[in-house]
Amino acid sequence: MATVKFIICTVVSFVFLFALDYVWYGVIWSAGPEGMEPRMEWMVVGYLIFSLAFCYMYPKGVESSNPTREGLRFGVLAALLAMVSQSFMWLAMPDMLVEPESLGTTIINSAFHIVQLGSLGVVVAFMSGAGADKAEVRAGPGGRTDQKESPPPPPEGVDSKG
Repeated sequence: MATVKFIICTVVSFVFLFALDYVWYGVIWSAGPEGMEPRMEWMVVGYLIFSLAFCYMYPKGVESSNPTREGLRFGVLAALLAMVSQSFMWLAMPDMLVEPESLGTTIINSAFHIVQLGSLGVVVAFMSGAGADKAEVRAGPGGRTDQKESPPPPPEGVDSKG
């Protein structure tokens, strides 16, 4: 992905995540104990790091030419890896949280993150163009190639210099 496209993708991802989280946690849930305000400078740093990594990693694993399917697949996997797994790990340490979450809240938040990052994956897929211009970027199981395969050698007895 070109540098300018990568920067635009990162900024759009950052705004997308920030806006969806604000609507989910700030408007719908109104989460957090009364009077407790998040330290926004660290939240901005976290969203920026996540957006950079998400936009950088997406084109590395494109397997088909369908950007919607690829973006959704990547986003759901990212949600499972980064958000859902961490949410369940926090359930194991309720004494370390200011306001421990219940299993039900964790499941609801996990579903939100799967939808959120699945949607982000689709946005990033269309912005990056990865997948839309390549019908096939994988060489086979476990082997990635970004280059065209070289033609097979000529049959024996045929002069290849023609």
